[in-house]
Amino acid sequence: MVKNELSPYRRLFVFCIVASLTYALLVVIIAFALMFPGFGVLILPQPFIAVYVGRWTMIYDPWTPMTIPWLLYILAIHYTIYYLLENIHPVKTRTYPYAGLFILAINLVLVAIGFTDHLLQLLVLRYMKNPLYWASSIPANIGIEYIAHKTGKLVIRNAQTTQNKSPVPTSLPH
Repeated sequence: MVKNELSPYRRLFVFCIVASLTYALLVVIIAFALMFPGFGVLILPQPFIAVYVGRWTMIYDPWTPMTIPWLLYILAIHYTIYYLLENIHPVKTRTYPYAGLFILAINLVLVAIGFTDHLLQLLVLRYMKNPLYWASSIPANIGIEYIAHKTGKLVIRNAQTTQNKSPVPTSLPH
């Protein structure tokens, strides 16, 4: 290992921080874009975050104190899933589809048992019976995880290339 290279655990932690923040930002943006019928909140169910419910709209409210536990949850779930996928998964394939499906499954379980707004819990439980819900929710979650994964990998790659550059000039000026 080169002296300036990131250790595997530090690389995984930085990757998970970037991927988690990207994931959280995309969830809030998509929920905001689809807030009129409330589809964004239903397609991307998230536990622990406050939900604003209007007459015709539903949106996540990122300006409440409940955002901090939600961000910590997203970081913990990303770190756990990617740690398990890198260390237990024997075949080196694309890991973001598995991560997206695991995150969706864990989010749905936590929303179903009540770690969210009561109205969101009722609506998610009602819509989960419809195959159209799954046809929209699974690709949306995998797509968000794909973007978060690529952003995290890009930051790690750039961090390693900037650390490998020597701060000492190789030739002295005359």
